[in-house]
Amino acid sequence: MKIREQGFLNDQRFTDAVSEKNPGMRVRGEIFCGLASAERDPELQNGSPMRSDREKNRKTIKRLVNRTIPCGKERQAMQTEKEFLSQYKISDYERPSMTADVAAFMIRSEETGNYKRDAESRLSILLVRRGGHPFRGCWALPGGFLKPAETIEECAFREITEEANVKPAALLPVGIFSDPGRDPRGWIVSCAYASIISEESVQQAGGDDASDAQWFDVWYDRGKDGYYHLDLRYRDTELHAVLSEIKTSFKRTLFEIKDSGGLAFDHARIIATALTVLRENAGDYETIFDFLPEKFTLTALQKVQETIMNISILPANFRRKVSDYVTETDEYTQGTGHRPAKLYRRKEREI
Repeated sequence: MKIREQGFLNDQRFTDAVSEKNPGMRVRGEIFCGLASAERDPELQNGSPMRSDREKNRKTIKRLVNRTIPCGKERQAMQTEKEFLSQYKISDYERPSMTADVAAFMIRSEETGNYKRDAESRLSILLVRRGGHPFRGCWALPGGFLKPAETIEECAFREITEEANVKPAALLPVGIFSDPGRDPRGWIVSCAYASIISEESVQQAGGDDASDAQWFDVWYDRGKDGYYHLDLRYRDTELHAVLSEIKTSFKRTLFEIKDSGGLAFDHARIIATALTVLRENAGDYETIFDFLPEKFTLTALQKVQETIMNISILPANFRRKVSDYVTETDEYTQGTGHRPAKLYRRKEREI
């Protein structure tokens, strides 16, 4: 019998039989490769004694259909999870490095020189001077690489503590920054957070890869030219970054850096985003309590909100709106050059 090297896979009857019985399945090549297609071989036509083998071929087709095996997704579906994981190689896929960056803010009081006037409030942000490449000597947000067996939030707490000796009480997610080329070292994605540090708990001490750590006063607003201007000042050091708005969705604004102003990486964009998120949250009063000690005056609370949101509020309106969030104490301020003011505390939230 002449064997033709065309197998049953090319026989439409066989293909249809497989599809009808086992959708999504195919026959392993070694099972059918080299088998003769009896009905297509000329030696099996015109009364050949081998013509009787047609029935055998039909039985072979039926047998092969019953012996079809899964492949691709179907085969994976039949594996146990243990079998799948034993064969899975994570190294087959490209993966980015993950970092956490923290925009830590503080409301600083600055004496006016006039005992009759309250101290002025300034919004400040913690920056560290990079001690190594890339961007050596530039100012940047505290941050670093994610380590095995820690969460990205734990990484953020660890990095800000190591680099600036500051441990915030909580972290507010700002966003994921993953633009290609944002870091010259390679494919590195940053998870950014905002935090609020009370002035009383601040201890400045550079560490790790930070050669210096300082609190910069922050001015941030949209100019008449349509661009957002971010000014950061510490003594004689001034940084001025310029950003444009790409789009705003879900109350989150995406920025593009026009001028980094001497800030490392894309940290000008992270700071602008963090300020936007912070201002959105400061409107509901809950966030602003974290800038203050346990007991505070309503004037101090109002100044915090005005400083964060860059607005002015009538005292009477502020006191009316905040009354549902605070509780009076029996204590007053002491050691001030004017009449003592009543102290308040944050009202306990009902569960």
